[in-house]
Amino acid sequence: MCVCGRRLNRAAQHELECDSVDKMSALNLDSTCHQMRNSSRGIQYYNGIHFIDNTSVMLSLSLSLKLNAQKRLILEIYCCDLDELVTALAKTVKCETT
Repeated sequence: MCVCGRRLNRAAQHELECDSVDKMSALNLDSTCHQMRNSSRGIQYYNGIHFIDNTSVMLSLSLSLKLNAQKRLILEIYCCDLDELVTALAKTVKCETT
């Protein structure tokens, strides 16, 4: 139980750290975009830019969230199975020693 809990905590910490990095990148990008003007250096019209499908970003975000939820569910099931196995093994050892 203890090892399984530590693994889950470490996985949760890793996800939070990744999320924090993503949020900082988004904050920096947002701040840069708010400072831009039409006369800012590097602003140009790119021919064909209007053909880009903005929904693909939302689909990839949705897919990422779905994969993270599935991974968490698999970890929980694995840890529950592992916990049951350890409990059964402890009972077996207890019965053999008495």
